[in-house]
Amino acid sequence: TQQNFTLTGAGNFVKEGTGDWKVSANNASFRGDYVVRGGAGRARELARELWSRYGCAAVVKGGHGEGDAAVDVLCEGGEISEFSAPRVAEPVSTHGTGCSFAAALAAELATGRCLADAVAGAKRYVLAAIRRAYFAGNNCGVLGFVEPADLI
Repeated sequence: TQQNFTLTGAGNFVKEGTGDWKVSANNASFRGDYVVRGGAGRARELARELWSRYGCAAVVKGGHGEGDAAVDVLCEGGEISEFSAPRVAEPVSTHGTGCSFAAALAAELATGRCLADAVAGAKRYVLAAIRRAYFAGNNCGVLGFVEPADLI
């Protein structure tokens, strides 16, 4: 089942689709995780659109795409930054990565890091958690515990 909707000038979002980029959104207009079709160029365009429309920084996650790298896009003050990490081949689990990213980002910001550094730190954290994922029983995979040494 696909749910399509449009942000003015930003294109279509598809929930449970097979797109390249995932967007987490939570505001009065829409809620949830959405996959955005169109690759890195589309992710940059979307991040700019979200920044322009809502007047705040926006991160478009690239973990649900294809290829060797997962590229996240940050638009802050109209400027684009990209954060790339190797994609984990056949991960045990990626369930909960969006919430884990948000929590890690909040923790990074709480330490006083600037937003770009906080996004980079949150991305390192989620990558380490995916790499350490394990089965908890009944084919239920969970993200792994992350040690400080995993974040270097």
